[in-house]
Amino acid sequence: MTNDYSNDATGLQNLCGLLFALAFLSTQMIVPVYYFIKENVIAPAMLAHAPIKSLMEDYFETTWLANDHILAAISVFNRDDHSKRTQNDLEGKHRYTLRAFGMHVYII
Repeated sequence: MTNDYSNDATGLQNLCGLLFALAFLSTQMIVPVYYFIKENVIAPAMLAHAPIKSLMEDYFETTWLANDHILAAISVFNRDDHSKRTQNDLEGKHRYTLRAFGMHVYII
């Protein structure tokens, strides 16, 4: 998958950015937004690619999304500490996701 990630045409960099941006959502929104991304944003050809399908379904869904304690740990939504700040790229993905759902966009 390293070659896929290095090749912008595969869309894997964008997918990873979207997955990382899920941490900015509330715990209750992470799973529905993930499935929205999977069903409406990711090209079907990407999910047909075995390593990406495995990353999404065998790893991300079973390891991260199936556990409420992990979701609560990774969500930085409404945290009062400084851990909610990350790099600008992820914050941009978060704003894009909020706009896609018609939600209010704010700057922290």
